[in-house]
Amino acid sequence: MKSKLTLLFLSAGLCLAATNLKAQRLFFIFGHLQYNSPSGGNFRDAYKFGLGAEAGAGLGWGRTFLTGTIGYDRYKVEDAYKAKRPEARDLSLTPVKLGIRQYILAKKIYLKADGGVAFANNNDQKKSCATWDAGVGLKLGILDLGVDYGATNFALSGFTNTSQNIPAFQFKAGLAFGL
Repeated sequence: MKSKLTLLFLSAGLCLAATNLKAQRLFFIFGHLQYNSPSGGNFRDAYKFGLGAEAGAGLGWGRTFLTGTIGYDRYKVEDAYKAKRPEARDLSLTPVKLGIRQYILAKKIYLKADGGVAFANNNDQKKSCATWDAGVGLKLGILDLGVDYGATNFALSGFTNTSQNIPAFQFKAGLAFGL
């Protein structure tokens, strides 16, 4: 009898939660184009900027959402840097991240943090490495704007001789749709 009552209350709770999820649009998808500005040492000397895109989805309750993203970033090596280091190569990154998004003002302004793995390729070498970012965003209707600061932890020969963390600012603009 006790297990039947527990099952009844659990079923009622799940039905109520499912109704609330639909009513509050707690699932969303998003896509961004981004401009990346390297901010550290030899990486900034080798690559003045990078361009990229990302897409993802979020699922949450109230003002807190868990997110998942996949992206692509491309950095072209500077000619002046390549003249000094002929082995320098263009760099592409494919980050796959999980994160959290917390709305702090009327589901318009949010703070976010992501972490995961980036698959790096500089034409000579391929390597997976840790990546993370944190930032702030503004959602106006379906328009989604953001600024992140993050780093990828890798050391591939032939493009920099810096240590592990390669930091960059990311300026993002895109669309987000609640479903």
